[in-house]
Amino acid sequence: MRARILVALAAMLASLTGCKRSRSAEDAGPDGGLGARWPTTSFSIAAGNLDVEIAGRTANDQGDPVQGLRLTELLLVRGQYLAKIEDYDRADAISVALTTNHPQSAVAHLARALAHGALHRFEQALHELDEAATATGGGVSRARVDGVRAGIFMTIGRYDDAAKLTPPVTEASSPLELANAAVLAARMQKPDEAERLFERARATSHDVSPFPLAGMDYQRATLLDARGRETEARAYYAEACDVIPLYVHAVVHLAATDPSDRAITRLEEVRKQSSDADLLAALATAHRKAGHDDAAKRLTEEARTRYDALVAKHPEAFWDHAARFWLGPGDDPKRAIELAEKNARLRPTEEALDLFMAAAAAADRPEKLCASAAAMAQLRWGSPERKRLANAALRACPDASPRED
Repeated sequence: MRARILVALAAMLASLTGCKRSRSAEDAGPDGGLGARWPTTSFSIAAGNLDVEIAGRTANDQGDPVQGLRLTELLLVRGQYLAKIEDYDRADAISVALTTNHPQSAVAHLARALAHGALHRFEQALHELDEAATATGGGVSRARVDGVRAGIFMTIGRYDDAAKLTPPVTEASSPLELANAAVLAARMQKPDEAERLFERARATSHDVSPFPLAGMDYQRATLLDARGRETEARAYYAEACDVIPLYVHAVVHLAATDPSDRAITRLEEVRKQSSDADLLAALATAHRKAGHDDAAKRLTEEARTRYDALVAKHPEAFWDHAARFWLGPGDDPKRAIELAEKNARLRPTEEALDLFMAAAAAADRPEKLCASAAAMAQLRWGSPERKRLANAALRACPDASPRED
């Protein structure tokens, strides 16, 4: 769950012991023209604390649901920021054991829902939330279940349903609540409100852990990127990378707008810690731009092998990533459209349908282009720009009529 749940999971890392402010509160101020940013502890300290807590809880794991939920959360955070698929696998296995051994535990079902959601098994995640809400063994508040459910609804494009479960913004709203509301506002085509909420969340966050701030800035960057505001998006990707230098997907996005030599340096530094497929694909692209054909070819093959393995193991979580690869350095539009269509069916969001349209056009599949354009034009919360593109495509479709923008 790329929006709300990432920030929510990161927020609880503030309780990790040993985090100290990197400078005094009085030093917090404008940062690169982006507004106030509270100083956070260094990533090396925070990451070390995270690793220590995961190792300690793993060593002392007795199958208790509360402890299992905490370990699941920690693994999902590390997996998300550092692109460690093995952490997702461990969280998945832990949550299976919890629900098997404690079928009446709401906490166990919540852990299972989080693991399902992280791997984009949304229907299963929603089912587990239903189980958590009705389980006789308590320990999970209704607000917690509703928050996770709202995050899934946002991920699959059910923004009206997410809004019903999202608390209204007040003067007392926490930075986490403000960030969640900002993401929802952006998805519901309220960009000015989203920016205002993001700025307020950033200015009022006094959390010394780097994880919530980096997650917030990354989400803001992706939303700005989707609106074509690339310069501003780059600034927030850079902020996320400044706070967490090994934040793999933020680094990949930042490198995309770097000069090729700078991109290679940036990506190679992160590659020391990660074998993420998107990282390999980005490196292949950077080397190709630099004229390093042999390196580009080798990295493309490595990325191809990695994507194939990931799609085979966790298909729903990697359909979109692999489709973008096959549209780009993988250079196989036929494979791209197969995966992009599956992803669009799983979550018919603007981003997923945009990818489906692009793959259909690249693969020269007019019937798929018409289908994806029709779905885009019908989106309740689609952006005017994407709807105009969809309607332009529909004009060439024999059995579809463009809708009003």
